[in-house]
Amino acid sequence: WVEERLRIHRNADGTPTVMQLHGGRWLMSREYRTADGGVVAVRTDISLLKTREAALNDLQRRYQLILDSAGDGIIGLDTKGLVSFANRAAADLVGLGGDALVGADFQVVLASASDDHPVHRAYTVGLAQKVDDAAFRHADGHDVQVEYLVAPIMEQDQVMGAVVVFRDVALRRLYERTLAE
Repeated sequence: WVEERLRIHRNADGTPTVMQLHGGRWLMSREYRTADGGVVAVRTDISLLKTREAALNDLQRRYQLILDSAGDGIIGLDTKGLVSFANRAAADLVGLGGDALVGADFQVVLASASDDHPVHRAYTVGLAQKVDDAAFRHADGHDVQVEYLVAPIMEQDQVMGAVVVFRDVALRRLYERTLAE
């Protein structure tokens, strides 16, 4: 630590260094070279910022645990149709790991896509819709029979994206056909 600290002091190029102090306090230090060859350090207490950052991380983790506990697939989309979040059930149902799904264009999940698709209308113009008979594309190429609800995410009367909640209904459809026969 001492060697790294001396290296930073000798460079004095203004690069921020964050340090945790005893007692839970945090400092950000920046050191700059002066015109006469000296070094001036600017230190800022960022303890409150770090506390809020930890609280936000805890909240994000808690919400992800809640989403992952849901039995239905839940996918959030931004205004361009890119996946901004996905729970574990969604990743399993479409055969993509959560990391591969987040950031992907939702078109890869749709078996058929168009500008008139209910999902597209939700994140572009803010129309919600329930669809009882649809198919999403699994990563291995086969279609997954689903029913879904898509709803826009609104903030101050402006569409900020959409959320798609869906479930695999293949087994239920098979059961219904068997009963009908």
